[in-house]
Amino acid sequence: MNRTEERQKQNARQLLFADFSLPMDKVNAFFDDIERNPQKVGQYNQLLAKRISKDYEIIKEKGKEELKIMVKERTKEWSEHFGPVTMQEFATMSKQWDIPIGDVIDKKITPELIKELLDCFVIGQEEYKVQLSVAFYTYLMHGRQSGMSLPKSNLLVCGPSGSGKTFGMQVLCKLFHVPFVIIHCNSLVQEGIIGPGLTDGFTSLIVQGWTKDEVERAVVCFDEFDKLFEKKKGGYDAGYYNARVVNEMLNIIDDKGEVDFKEGFGRDDDSIKLPTRRMMFVFTGVFNGLRDKNTDKETLPKVKRQIGFLATEQVLKEDDLSLDKNPTEDDFIKFGVKPEIMGRIQNFVFLNELTEDEMVALLDLGASSPFNEFEQYFSSNDISSILTEEGKRTLAKIASEKKLGVRGLKSLLQRVLMEDMYDLDVGEDKILRVTKQYIMDNLK
Repeated sequence: MNRTEERQKQNARQLLFADFSLPMDKVNAFFDDIERNPQKVGQYNQLLAKRISKDYEIIKEKGKEELKIMVKERTKEWSEHFGPVTMQEFATMSKQWDIPIGDVIDKKITPELIKELLDCFVIGQEEYKVQLSVAFYTYLMHGRQSGMSLPKSNLLVCGPSGSGKTFGMQVLCKLFHVPFVIIHCNSLVQEGIIGPGLTDGFTSLIVQGWTKDEVERAVVCFDEFDKLFEKKKGGYDAGYYNARVVNEMLNIIDDKGEVDFKEGFGRDDDSIKLPTRRMMFVFTGVFNGLRDKNTDKETLPKVKRQIGFLATEQVLKEDDLSLDKNPTEDDFIKFGVKPEIMGRIQNFVFLNELTEDEMVALLDLGASSPFNEFEQYFSSNDISSILTEEGKRTLAKIASEKKLGVRGLKSLLQRVLMEDMYDLDVGEDKILRVTKQYIMDNLK
C-alpha cells in the first residue's frame, strides 16, 4: 500500500469512527475489504461521506445529552476493537456532525490538547501553534470563569501570504463552536462614510444566526492589519487617513471596551451595544519591510570571519541579527503601529514560508490536504484520483520555489487538473494518476 492509499485508508478510518449507524461488525467488514482492495479505498471514502450526509438531519434532531451518550458509547466500543481514538478521529466526528469538540473528546481541554488538534490541520509553524493554543485556551477560560483576573488572549500574527495566519483560528472556532469573523482592514472606512465599516463584521454574526450572548464571546480577526499603517506611494502616511478607524478599533479592543453595531444591514435596523472584554482579538498581516525598518546594520555587532569546517556554525550572518525569531512590541511601533494599540496586544508571533518538505506533508494531511477537494470532485464522477509520491514532491517544489503558500498550492492544483476536471475523460480504467510527467505536461 503506497502513501496515497495509506492516507485514504486513514480517511476511511476517521469516517468509519464518525458513522454512528455502522455497528462494529460492519466496520470490521469495511476494514477487511480495504485491506484486500486498497485501490478501492477512494470509492469507500465517497460512499461513507454520502452515508454521513444522508444521516446528518436525523442525528442533529437528537438532543445534546443524547448525542453525548452516543459519542461516549462509540468511543468506548471503538477503543475496545481498534485501540485508542486518535485526535484526528475526534476532530472528524466533530466536523462531520457539527458537534462541539468538547462534547466529543474524552479528555480535559488544555493548551497542549488544543495544540494536538491544530497539528491535525496545520503543518509546521510550531511556535505559532503553541502561542495560538495558549491564547485560545485563555479565551475559553474568560468565557467560563467570570470574576477572575486572567491575562488577555489577544494575538498579533505576521508572516507571508499563504502561511496559514487565519486558518488555525478558523479551525479552532469551528471545532469549539464559537463565532468567528474576519474584518478586512485594507478596505475599512470610518463610521458615517459609505463603505465597509469596522462594526459590519459584528452585524454579520447576528445575521448568520449567532445570539447576542454568543457574539459577546466572538473571536475577531483584523486581517491585513498592517495596511492601516503602511505609507502610500508618494510618501502619504496611510495611518493619517486611517486615524479615526484606528481610534474606533481602540474603543473596541480596550479592556473595558464596547462595540455598537446594527442588528442587520437595513437602514432602520436597531442598534446593539455589547461589551468586548470576553472577546479574543487577533491581528494578522504581512508587515512588509518590518525587518528592514527595524534593522540598523551599523549597530550590528561585528563578527570575525573564520576559516575551517566549524566556520559555518560559528559565524553569524547579519540577516540573522536583524530580528529575533519573534518580533517585539518595539518592532511594530517602529513599523508605524500606534503604541496605544500595541499596549493591548500581549502576544506576537512570526510565521515562516512553508518549506518543500512541509508542502509535501500538507498534501499528505488527509481530509485537510489541498488535494482532498479535487479527490472528492473526481470521486463524485466515479473517477479515482491518485497523487503519486513524485507528483507530491513536484507540486511541493514548484509551490515552495515560487513562494505560493497554501492558497497558491490550491491554485496550482486547479491549473494542473483543469483539463481533466472539464472533460472527465481519464480512460476506461477511470483512474487519474497525477505524476511528475502529468504535472509538467499540464503546466506547459
